[in-house]
Amino acid sequence: MPSLPTVSKRFFVSLVVLLPALISCTGSTPVAGGVRDGDLLPCPDTPNCVSTAESREKYSISPLTYRGTREQAISELKIIVEEMTDTKLHQEREGYLWWECRSKIFGFVDDLEMYLPVQQPLIYIRSASRVGYSDFGVNRKRVDKIKQRFMKNDE
Repeated sequence: MPSLPTVSKRFFVSLVVLLPALISCTGSTPVAGGVRDGDLLPCPDTPNCVSTAESREKYSISPLTYRGTREQAISELKIIVEEMTDTKLHQEREGYLWWECRSKIFGFVDDLEMYLPVQQPLIYIRSASRVGYSDFGVNRKRVDKIKQRFMKNDE
């Protein structure tokens, strides 16, 4: 059995080696994304994403609808998402919103995108993790929470 100093030394070395990896859980900012052919991108083959552009059930979510103007819906969505902890609006352009959502413990970054086409009162949504394989349902829960709050406010 190793002595305590040997165990402590191994733990310290492991911590020094793993700490940078844990700190850099943000992943690189995706180049791809945004709107393609009138919709957001589908999900990759990893269970850490949900999208309205998906036909595969485990990744699929339905778009939201709204009653007022497109501008009112965008304004309401911005309020809802910005009230959530650790979100930052990364990009906003005509009918498109992109937030970075950071997890509390390790600082993992997920990308949350919304697109509101001009022609119809729909809100397309995509939420995806930048790194890792599974998100333990975090992206779906985030989108469900946003949908619940939006529908409650849109009544």
